[in-house]
Amino acid sequence: MRSTLTLLHRYLGLGLAGFLVLAGLTGSVIALYHELDEGLNPQLYRAPSEGTPLSVGELVARVERAEPRARVSAVDLEIVAGRSVIVRVAPRARAGIDYRQALGFDELFVDPVDGEIVGRRLWGECCFAREQIVPFLYSLHYSLHLPDRVGVILMGLVALAWALDCFVGLALTLPRGTPSWRRWARAFRIETKASRYRALHDTHQASGLWLWALLLMLAVSGVAMNLRDEVFRPIVGAFSELSPTALDRAQQLGIAPGERTLEFPEAIAAARRMAAERGWPEEPVYAFHVEEIAGFGVGVIREGERADVGLGASWIYVSDRDGSLVAADIVGEGSAGDVFAQLQFPLHSGHIFGLPGRIAISLLGLATAVLSVTGVYVWAVKRAARQVPRIRRAMRRSSALEPRQQ
Repeated sequence: MRSTLTLLHRYLGLGLAGFLVLAGLTGSVIALYHELDEGLNPQLYRAPSEGTPLSVGELVARVERAEPRARVSAVDLEIVAGRSVIVRVAPRARAGIDYRQALGFDELFVDPVDGEIVGRRLWGECCFAREQIVPFLYSLHYSLHLPDRVGVILMGLVALAWALDCFVGLALTLPRGTPSWRRWARAFRIETKASRYRALHDTHQASGLWLWALLLMLAVSGVAMNLRDEVFRPIVGAFSELSPTALDRAQQLGIAPGERTLEFPEAIAAARRMAAERGWPEEPVYAFHVEEIAGFGVGVIREGERADVGLGASWIYVSDRDGSLVAADIVGEGSAGDVFAQLQFPLHSGHIFGLPGRIAISLLGLATAVLSVTGVYVWAVKRAARQVPRIRRAMRRSSALEPRQQ
């Protein structure tokens, strides 16, 4: 059994190493996405005008007048003095075009006071230009920057294999024979005064044990985000009933995509009414249009909450035809499975604990890369050691077959 687990850990580790080094390093950057992006591109985030911010309807209208080929698809509703508002856009004519290249941009930075566009970019575009590098690393992290869902699914499979390998690696640290906690404690130590191989071997094993729960959390949450419907929801749903997603509810209600008759102000007003019915007086924090459900998603928060800390915003989905409720994903409510699903992104990103949590995730990303590199090193050294006896045996056989000198 142990030999089988050893082989499984070896080949899973070797197969995943490159992906995990990439995911760990990029994850360590994007955990601090907004701070790094704003630090590199202050001109995008700075809004010079002073005064009363425009209403969301007027802001959207001015953007669409300035860019008549574009239609606003999402808008940030949290207004901060001196800071631009991020607005996402999509081409008005969608059929038969390359969506990403049709406009040459899909993210606008807008002055909330006068509606002037202070910056444009195509989010996630390759590669290392100052305005592109942080979004590109984000795209690389979760999809390898591959088109459609190819990269998303591939990285989801990597996360699934990584979750399995977490359990295999844990099993291999257990002492052979009768379990002994005292003997197992040796696996948690790093012998810094030993040989380089021993020190790196201990680093790989001990770090993996100390960080085991966090590494498993990253792997499971990676599956949740990349293979939500294919793997995560079916498995969680087997243990706890899950509420239908907004897309599920739209299909149950027979809602089909089509030309919308409501715009952002009406959709936000409808969501605010529904939030008020729950006793939430706060302003919505984000809104976006979802073509697949012919509706708008509006993020709202309770009193004292922040959208970027804890479980984040709750989401109310309303029809873009009449403003009726399509679905609601209210954080902290629902079945145990619902709450477990809501936890995945805040845990994976570190947002659940605010800035300290994101810094911890950044460091954990670096640790993931180190674990992968040390694992490959340990394998390479062991492989080289195994090759020496084989080479000696081959040399002896070769010498035995050589004709004797007369």
